Amino acid sequence: MISETKKIDDFFYFLTPNVFSVLIYFLFLFPLITYHLSLADFGIRAIVILAIVFFDIFSAYGSSWLIHSNFFKFKTDSLRRNYWTTLFFYGYFVRLFVALIFFLIFIDLFSLFINWLPEYDILFHLTLLTRVIKTYEQIMLETWTMASKSTLFFKYKIFILSITISSILYFLPYKNFGLIGLY
Repeated sequence: MISETKKIDDFFYFLTPNVFSVLIYFLFLFPLITYHLSLADFGIRAIVILAIVFFDIFSAYGSSWLIHSNFFKFKTDSLRRNYWTTLFFYGYFVRLFVALIFFLIFIDLFSLFINWLPEYDILFHLTLLTRVIKTYEQIMLETWTMASKSTLFFKYKIFILSITISSILYFLPYKNFGLIGLY
């Protein structure tokens, strides 16, 4: 039985990083980004993100459902870890295979439907690489949520937020990388 204080603590640990990141983005990063990027840059980013949505659709393999449906079936932590490792590697290889297909042929196919310019390619490839690298994140966050590891979840989300803020501050205004600074 989980105590009420543990439930309240978990609630705040799971909620706080998300609220904090929204506030940081809205109050601090959004004005900074709009100062350094043009409306056309935002349109380019939207087109690239739209292209990446297709990657997410084709490479989804249901890891959230698999974790939720099987989490309590394993009696020991070692069995759970084996299961998560299998999910991670399976998901990673699925996403890697789909990313390779997208890397090789998707840009040519996408240019048939919209006016895809060659300068979008590097942004698409960076976003694709980021999505493949972050394959582990969905499994980790779902697992920590199911295992009530709210402090790990909190620390990870705050760490990722600080890395994101640091990289945007470094690459956008300091190095003046423009749109690439957001990736």
